Amino acid sequence: MKSHYYFIVSKQTGEAIDVMGASSAPGTHLIAYTRKAAAADNQLWELVPSTTPGYYFIKSKQTGEVIDVMGASAAPGTHLIINPQKATGTENQLWALVPSNIAGYYFIKSKQTGEVIDVMGANRPPGTHLIAYPQKTTGADNQLWQFVLVMP
Repeated sequence: MKSHYYFIVSKQTGEAIDVMGASSAPGTHLIAYTRKAAAADNQLWELVPSTTPGYYFIKSKQTGEVIDVMGASAAPGTHLIINPQKATGTENQLWALVPSNIAGYYFIKSKQTGEVIDVMGANRPPGTHLIAYPQKTTGADNQLWQFVLVMP
């Protein structure tokens, strides 16, 4: 089966989820960064179904690592990183796509905490870190994401 890769693009900034510095080191932080014109592997993501219905691992094309809540912390504002996919204790690496009231945009919700992927501080500059944060009911553009399929 052929993999499908996506840019995951912020509604607020139009920037994509990016592995900072295109690093392949486990524990590298995730940022919102200007979407590259030519598909760059550090901005491409695959949704890998888990054994828990409705949840996915979000896997980097560049490294094969997945989006992870750093240290499996439940504290709001915890940074998001890439790490190797775990075989057990994976709740901090599992994500559900929750439709918003805006067509085509989703909250990406952590199984571990119920928090969502958030552009920290609703900042707009390229390079702003991504965190897990409680889902907002208003002013949530920095928590809304669109999946843009990259054609082979």
